[in-house]
Amino acid sequence: MSSVPEKMRTLTEQERTEAVRAHDRRTPRSRWAHPLLVTVALVVPMVVTLMARGPELPAVVLSVTLVAIWVLNPRWGLAATLSLPVLVVVVGLSFLFWLPDPPVPSPPVNWLPGDPPREKVLQGLTGGLRTTAAGTVGAPLLLMVTWREFTDTVLRYIPVSYRVVDILGLGLRYLRIIGRDLFTVGRMSVLRSRGNRVAQPRVMAAATVPVLAASMRQGEQLSVAVDGRAFGAYRTRTLHHAIELRPVHWVLPAVVVVASVVTLLALG
Repeated sequence: MSSVPEKMRTLTEQERTEAVRAHDRRTPRSRWAHPLLVTVALVVPMVVTLMARGPELPAVVLSVTLVAIWVLNPRWGLAATLSLPVLVVVVGLSFLFWLPDPPVPSPPVNWLPGDPPREKVLQGLTGGLRTTAAGTVGAPLLLMVTWREFTDTVLRYIPVSYRVVDILGLGLRYLRIIGRDLFTVGRMSVLRSRGNRVAQPRVMAAATVPVLAASMRQGEQLSVAVDGRAFGAYRTRTLHHAIELRPVHWVLPAVVVVASVVTLLALG
């Protein structure tokens, strides 16, 4: 490999730019959303949401996030609409264990364990709304770009070794495979135990060992494939999915930052 000229190992800068522009033309989303700029801009609404005192601002942020998800992917929008209110209530009620009792007595909520004061419940639900809104504000980013576009763009504009980024991506994919296999084992344990809750853990434990053995075999095959492709042998790698930074990409981050600041001044 050392005898191969350096210019033959990767694309030239002109060829790389042409490949990126060709990919941008095939991906309409990349015409207005840049992964790095959108990622940095989303930090502002997260911080603004956590700084809010009342429920108005987190409610607005969560509503805008739901609308963005609906526009980008209606199926995800339906799932978020059904799950986020439940998440707000669950997180908010979990705050009741940590919040102190209000100095001014308020009527108790009889349908909750321990009959907590109404003021304490409202504070917990506000905290749950604030936390959920701040945590889900980055969900539209997952629908704007793909993992390949994000990683290639990071490698193009940030001095990070591609070995770190690619190994992280392979690890996440590997964890998804193991999680899918464990989920299948859980479904099979329910069928084999015939609804017996006592026998189900034993059946699942017995089936988990083959899953772990299969994961080790998959890891070995992955290492052989990576070694066969000379992973890490070169200083850089070809970037096929990087999104080229253009002036239009500054519009969306500017809108997000300005809207967050204006909303904080109006409702914070």
